Amino acid sequence: LNTVTPTAGLTGAAILVGYAVQCGQSGARAAEGVVLETVAENLAVLPILLVGLSYLLLRHVLEPYEVLGAAIFLLYLAALALLLGAARWRADTVRRFLSWVQDKANRLAARLARPGLFPAGSAESNAAALRVAATAIVDHPTEVGRMLAIALAQQVTNLAALEAMFAAFQHPVGLGTLCAGYGLGYVFAILLFIPLDVAATQGIMIVVYDSLGVPAATAVIAVLAFGGLKTWLPVTAGVLLVQRLRPPAGKQRENGGLPDSRGPIGR
Repeated sequence: LNTVTPTAGLTGAAILVGYAVQCGQSGARAAEGVVLETVAENLAVLPILLVGLSYLLLRHVLEPYEVLGAAIFLLYLAALALLLGAARWRADTVRRFLSWVQDKANRLAARLARPGLFPAGSAESNAAALRVAATAIVDHPTEVGRMLAIALAQQVTNLAALEAMFAAFQHPVGLGTLCAGYGLGYVFAILLFIPLDVAATQGIMIVVYDSLGVPAATAVIAVLAFGGLKTWLPVTAGVLLVQRLRPPAGKQRENGGLPDSRGPIGR
């Protein structure tokens, strides 16, 4: 659903939290996990992005829109860090800010004759999740370090899979080229609220690789094959496992005080 809905990952996050609640887990702790995973994944991409941008600069093919996209992504990371810091030491300020966002978003949805984007009380739940996540980062640095290592290993695995696709089509590429396309593809997938990854991630990757001398046909087929592998392999596994993992009705419980069974992230 993250692939086909323009919500920057919020759809998948909400489903994950809601499913954890159905399985008898704490919705607040699930939301905390979503926040920490988001932080770790984005930080793990940062060194890859910096290597890619440096390589583009050395090759004199760095475009203004690529610089702008990277700058906005860095601002996004800084805002996320600021939000977590405020949640740790200025919890009331964060709660008021999220309440303001919730109110404005729901009013806009009402004007468009759409249901509210956030259920009542989600601002308080989200603020609490951010506070717990920020506290976990401060109080458990060793575990956070392990989480970052796992996130980095995930990104390295993605890079290796992408390089394998280029090699399979008889055009292996260097580390700088690989990082440039993958890093910018990730950045624009975050920044562009466009359904279907092929419109953002794969499209930007193909443009970047073409600018670095990779034949256009090779770039298209390698990137699309990588996108298919990255998306549909886990989806296939999920389809096969979802029925086995569905919690028995007797083990489902109420949502642990959260205002909506879909979790505090929102609808």
